Order: sequence, then C-alpha cells, then structure tokens
Amino acid sequence: MFTIDLPNLPPDVPAVIVAQVPDATPPSATGDRTIGVCVPVENATRPTGIHGTGLAPLMSLQSYLRNFEGREVATAAGVISVLKKPAHGAITESGEWLDYSPVAGYHGDDQVTVQVDLDGTRYELVHFLHVVDVVDDEDFDRLCPTSVWKIAYTFDPSGRLALLDAAAK
Repeated sequence: MFTIDLPNLPPDVPAVIVAQVPDATPPSATGDRTIGVCVPVENATRPTGIHGTGLAPLMSLQSYLRNFEGREVATAAGVISVLKKPAHGAITESGEWLDYSPVAGYHGDDQVTVQVDLDGTRYELVHFLHVVDVVDDEDFDRLCPTSVWKIAYTFDPSGRLALLDAAAK
C-alpha cells in the first residue's frame, strides 16, 4: 500500500493517477481459496505438561468445503505448511494438528496462517486467534459467531479474479 501526495489543484482541474500492475500469474488451474478460521484460546494458568490450543487445519478445510461448496473430501492426503507464525505465541506441529501456546499472560488477538495442499488446490487458512483467560459458551459465540468462512475469491486459469459460483456463498 502506498500514499500519494497530490498537489493542491483547483476544483475544475481533474487529477489523474496512472498505475501499472504486473500481469498476474494464475495460482493454479483449479483456483485457490483463502479461508478464515476463528479460534478462541484460553490463556489461564496451565498445569505443567498441559499444552496450548489445538488447531486442525485439515478439519477446518473439510468443514469449509462441506458447508460452503457442498463437497465432501478426504483430507488424509492434505499437506500442511505454516506460512506465518503467531506474533504472541508459539506453534508446534504434530501431524495433522498444530498446537498454539500463547505467551504467558497475553490476552488479545493473534494470527497463524497455514497452507494446505489438497487434490491439486492450495488453500490458505488464516487462523484468527482470540486469547482470553477462560472460554465458555458465551465467549465462544461472542468471539467467533462464524467459525469458518471464505475471505477471498478464486482466480480463473488466466489469473483474473473471478467470483465463485452461488453454491460457494
């Protein structure tokens, strides 16, 4: 993002800004998705040996595909890669699970971004983590009224931004 400082022009003189954007490279022929995942996280004092909150990118992806695209997929073949680690905690990878442990005493928002490669399509899952002392049902509903949602469009094979069909909501 950039900011332009325009000269002080009289109102009857139109200002024109020209910007050139490089050609887009298509992410994949099948189209990629960026998916938001909301996760409330407890950061109360934990007994020794108790780890953080488990994140399940493959299960979140499966839920998204079932609820928004009407597709059932076997996620066993999915490959998970951490793209962006959290700013206020640590991530430990364990097979299909990621364990998020916030810094002791931290309360606020954090984020973890992972990529899942499944059946020739890349899915980017942005986990929005809301760290509080204790999570009860009321907190869960308040912090995460929607647990999984689409936060980007897909690209057509030529690399142009394209709307998803109506089934994807």
